[in-house]
Amino acid sequence: MNRVGPLGRLSRSVDHAVRWRLGLIGVHAGAAGQAAHEGVEAFWAASRMLDPVAVTGRPMAARKAWGTARLVDISGASSGPGDHPGSRGFSGRVALHP
Repeated sequence: MNRVGPLGRLSRSVDHAVRWRLGLIGVHAGAAGQAAHEGVEAFWAASRMLDPVAVTGRPMAARKAWGTARLVDISGASSGPGDHPGSRGFSGRVALHP
């Protein structure tokens, strides 16, 4: 939205002032210790990502509102606590952008 007039100039001035102040904030990128990387392989070996669940994808009809994105409905088996439908399976929609 491009505002014109005094309110638009005031909004742009405030935006520029905030960006200028944020630019003065220093970022400390200290050296990562060796301990931060220990156990990474063991973590991924023990995780559920080692054996991912199979996902089924069904393409949907293209919609003009999504531009060039391709919509795909996905579903698969799941395991979790409880007896609700989300504890046994999952479903979702993914927008794939080329």
